[in-house]
Amino acid sequence: MIKIKKITANLLIATVSLSPIILSQNYVNAIENIDENVKNMSISEGVKYVRASTIEEAKANYDKASANLQDATSKRDSASIKNSEAVRRLEVARTEKADSETAQQEAEQKAMDLFKNLVATYEAKKADASEAEKKAEEEYTKNFKELSDIKNKLATAKTEAKEAKDALDAVVAKYPGIEEYAEKKAKYDAITAEIDALNAKIEKTTEEIAKLESEVNVLNTKIEQTTKTVEEKKAIVDEKQVKFDAAQAELNEAKTAKANASAEDEQATERLATAETKLEKATKELDNAKADLEKTTEEKTKAEKDLEALGDVDKLVKDMQDEIDAAKDEVKKAEKKVEDLKAELGPLNAAKEAAKTELENARDELKTRESAVAEVDKEIESKKADVKSALDAWNAEIKSAENKMNATEKTRTDAREMYDEMAAKDYNINQIIEDMLRRDSQYSNFRISLKNHDIDEEWTLQQLVDHPWFKKAIKEATKKENVYRSIKLIERCNELRRAEGLPELKINTALMVTSVVSNAVSMFEIKHTFTARGLWNSHADGSSTPMGAENLAWGYDSDQDPFDGWYNDEKALYDQGIRDFSRVGHYKNIINNRYNITGFSTAPAFGMFEGSEAHQQYFSVDGATESLKRGKTYTVSEFKQKVDEFFAKPTPEYLAAQAEYERIKTTKPQAVLNAEAALDDSKQKKATLVQAVKDQMNVITEKQTGVRNAETSIENKNVEITNAERNVANKKKVVDEKQAKLDKFLNENNVEKEKLRLRNLISDLDAKLTSLRDNMPNLEKAKVDTTTELDAAKVNKTDKVAALEVAKENVQTKLDASMNAEKALADSKAELRDAVAADETAKATLDVKKKLLAGKIDVKASDENMLSEKKTKRDNIQLPVIPDGAYDEYKSKLDDFTVKDEAEKKLDAEALNLQKVTDESKGKLDEAKSALVKSEEMFEKSKLVDSETPETYKDFDELVQAVSNKEKAKKRRAKAVAGYEMALENVEKAEKELKDATRAYTEAVVSYNFAKEDYERFLALKQKEHGKKSNDGVNTADESNLITYETIGGLAGVSAIAISRRRRHRRY
Repeated sequence: MIKIKKITANLLIATVSLSPIILSQNYVNAIENIDENVKNMSISEGVKYVRASTIEEAKANYDKASANLQDATSKRDSASIKNSEAVRRLEVARTEKADSETAQQEAEQKAMDLFKNLVATYEAKKADASEAEKKAEEEYTKNFKELSDIKNKLATAKTEAKEAKDALDAVVAKYPGIEEYAEKKAKYDAITAEIDALNAKIEKTTEEIAKLESEVNVLNTKIEQTTKTVEEKKAIVDEKQVKFDAAQAELNEAKTAKANASAEDEQATERLATAETKLEKATKELDNAKADLEKTTEEKTKAEKDLEALGDVDKLVKDMQDEIDAAKDEVKKAEKKVEDLKAELGPLNAAKEAAKTELENARDELKTRESAVAEVDKEIESKKADVKSALDAWNAEIKSAENKMNATEKTRTDAREMYDEMAAKDYNINQIIEDMLRRDSQYSNFRISLKNHDIDEEWTLQQLVDHPWFKKAIKEATKKENVYRSIKLIERCNELRRAEGLPELKINTALMVTSVVSNAVSMFEIKHTFTARGLWNSHADGSSTPMGAENLAWGYDSDQDPFDGWYNDEKALYDQGIRDFSRVGHYKNIINNRYNITGFSTAPAFGMFEGSEAHQQYFSVDGATESLKRGKTYTVSEFKQKVDEFFAKPTPEYLAAQAEYERIKTTKPQAVLNAEAALDDSKQKKATLVQAVKDQMNVITEKQTGVRNAETSIENKNVEITNAERNVANKKKVVDEKQAKLDKFLNENNVEKEKLRLRNLISDLDAKLTSLRDNMPNLEKAKVDTTTELDAAKVNKTDKVAALEVAKENVQTKLDASMNAEKALADSKAELRDAVAADETAKATLDVKKKLLAGKIDVKASDENMLSEKKTKRDNIQLPVIPDGAYDEYKSKLDDFTVKDEAEKKLDAEALNLQKVTDESKGKLDEAKSALVKSEEMFEKSKLVDSETPETYKDFDELVQAVSNKEKAKKRRAKAVAGYEMALENVEKAEKELKDATRAYTEAVVSYNFAKEDYERFLALKQKEHGKKSNDGVNTADESNLITYETIGGLAGVSAIAISRRRRHRRY
């Protein structure tokens, strides 16, 4: 990058240049503009003007002043250009002076270092060369030995191969046609081998088919048998079930019979004991009755005597006694009921135990079903893990899409698309560039000079457009940050215009687009290349770009404001009275009240201004002519809103990434669906098993209810027994109460009691005597009967014991039969399951075998077709007739030669390769030896080198080059100093010439003003005289001329240039 350095004099250069293209038609307007700038100036020293006495003289003076002014302007412009060029050359010379000084110092230091370290450098090179020579020697020796070994082996192999070849040739000579036979025999044998393989394969396949067919037939027979067996087993199971049910019924009947026999045995035991007691009692009662009869007779006689003195109370006592006897009968009945109730407890207890057994069985079944639920719970957990894994993979995919979406630039960062759309149809950036190149094609000698970038080249516009600088400038100008900076700078411009009491400029999209191209093109020549050289008007569609004024600036940093130069600096000059357009043109463009639209672009500069910003601003009039209606016009806020809306829109890449993210997020993967379906299946399976558990729990509830009902029945029965026993106690209490009442009555009435006692006694004695007498036969009979009853009870007991044993044996027999029947049923069911499994296995095996059989049949058919083809192919080979054993002899010799020939070729290749390696190592060794000799020689020479004696280091190229570079740098330095001094003199000379030309120009302007004023005075008098405006005059107030000048001459004809040497800024 070329930098402009500060020079001693602070120099301001201003030029106004008129385009040769429009000079003739717009010159008057340009002169009018100049007059506007200098009309208030006083007459300069040395300028004399004599007023004319006639209009013709005034007209001649005016024409002469105009010509003088044109000539002075041309000379001043030429001087200005010459001065600018002198200043530029001075800066180039200054830079060259500094660069040459640095180059000289570097060259001298490098030469000094080389001389200083020369011996050490070549000593190190010598050591390196010696080590390299040693390694090369070792490598060559190793390779040479290996090559000799290989050559010896190769010689032996060649001899063996030749002998084998001679033997083979002898056999060929001995048996003509043997080689043809061998070739055909090889094909014949190969096909025969294939045929044999196919035959073997077909034979094997045939065996496999036969085996499979046999297995299929066996399986068909087996399936018939297994199907029959299944049916038979089903019939057996049904039969065994019937037998088991019958055995169970018989067992229940036997158990009932056993219970009855046991009860009868207990009754027989009780009967026997009763009979024995009765006999004993009867015998005792008979003996007691006889003794008592005698005693009772005596007691009666005595009682009858005692009664005679007492009253009769028999009847009352007898009634009370009858009540007592009746109550005792009730007690006996109640006791009988208790015994009956206790007898009913047995069956109830048995029912309770059966219910408990059923309950335990139901609980076992519940455990089995709960275990099944636990197993399916494990299955569900595994399926949940599968679902989680699938969901994790899905979430990872979603996250990946989200990350990709987030990583994608969401909003636009470049406004190129918006600029092209908003500018106008066929008026995008590319179209402007194409139109520019089309214009260029009309001028084949059009060239762009790069001398301002210290590049001594001239490019065509096509080269410029193709260059990376240009492409980068276009791209950078439409970047988001630079678009907003352009808007900000337009706002800055409007702020300045408001301060001047002027309306704000609006933004024209065509000017914005054109500004981008103009900025990029102008950076190459650092001037109004695009605008001033007519590259922007007359497009392919016949229209023209809106024209106006252009401001350019380079060298400002991104945080600096180009309006500091355009406006602030130039306004200061303007306020000092300077009206020179080349010095205050930027300022005048900004404050021109005719302009109402603008376009602006900013981008990083390149070349000499690299590291700074390039700015371009257009000024024009919206709709002044048809050609100015290109594009759309907005207020700054409206345009900024359009830009905001454009940059706020998501990019197509982001929308695509967002759509992909939403698609992945909302579309459940098949893996997840499958995992969830499997989980749902397991959950449904669990629901079925849980329902089975609930059903079993209901069964348990029923069984528990059965147990509780049995227990309730027992409890109710015990309650009945308790109530019955309580009733017995109550009835006994009644007997006791009645007895106590009778006893009390007798105690309270002694006489009567005695009478009653005596009567009772007599009565009792009578009754007893009667009873004894009446009962005596009975007792005697009872004794006989009880003896008979005892005998019968003994017989009955014996029978019941026998019957109980029979019943027990019968129960055991029936139990054994039932268990055998149950086992037989279980065995038959197991056999049925086995039969069904065998049947299903046989059918499945049959399906497999049938498929294998079909496959084998297809393979056999295919192989047989191939076999037929191979046989045909073999039959087509006609083997020559040779003696027996000839082919074997030939084949043996051929094989031997082939092996030895391959061995020779292999060794030959190895020898060739190793020869190459050895030659290379020999070459390296020679080079290493030469290098060592050379390094030793150079080392010795390095000791003799004297930097002051060129002859001593002429063989050291680096020293010779370093000394040469040092001398060149010295000469360059001297030339640079001389050039700088000459450039400085040229600047002083150019400044003087410019000063003189400016003075002459000022005097010409003053003269022109006087001549113009004098001529206009005559015109005014003439107009007054004729009463009308003269058509021959100069109308300085013609607004249309002003507009024409500003829209055409202001941009295409006048270039404003201001160069400040105090800062690294440049404005055009």
